[in-house]
Amino acid sequence: MIRTAAAVLLLLTGALALLQACGGSDDAESSSTRIDNIRDHPALELYDDDSTTAGQTHVPPTVSVPYDTVPPYGGPHDSRPLPCGVYTSAPRFENAVHAMEHGAVVVWYSPRLLNADEHAELNELMRRQIADGLYGVLAPYEAMSVPLILVTWGTRLPLNNVDTTLIEAYIDEFKHDAPEPTAAGGCPTAS
Repeated sequence: MIRTAAAVLLLLTGALALLQACGGSDDAESSSTRIDNIRDHPALELYDDDSTTAGQTHVPPTVSVPYDTVPPYGGPHDSRPLPCGVYTSAPRFENAVHAMEHGAVVVWYSPRLLNADEHAELNELMRRQIADGLYGVLAPYEAMSVPLILVTWGTRLPLNNVDTTLIEAYIDEFKHDAPEPTAAGGCPTAS
């Protein structure tokens, strides 16, 4: 009996050591949700522009820029950056691009492709991020073929669902990764 109990204890100790060595524990994130390097995400697009000043041209507020990619993630833009916030209607792309030039993270969503629970979860996440100082924008855009597109200057990541871990990893990786990060304008809580 003692020998059996000792064998079971030894087996359990070995299994626990193996589990911990492989990264498993009750408080560890699962490998399916852990984001080691967002830059390797297969859906991530990078703005292909060799010039450091190209795309930073200001246009008058009456001019609509014919962006090659919509929603855009760089290029000529309005001289006024979009203030941070949660929008109920689509703001001008030209103002959003200027906000991105200053380090904003813009999350475009399709109201027709997100259900009410997903929209509420996304809304809460972005309001919390903005309250914590993020220069962030959440805005609807009907004409998208995917539910979400996360956008910063030079990067965009289309998503098929509200994956809060992935969205937060994108925000952490790309906020302020812009030509003029934290420049004047945008969000009173942004640093």
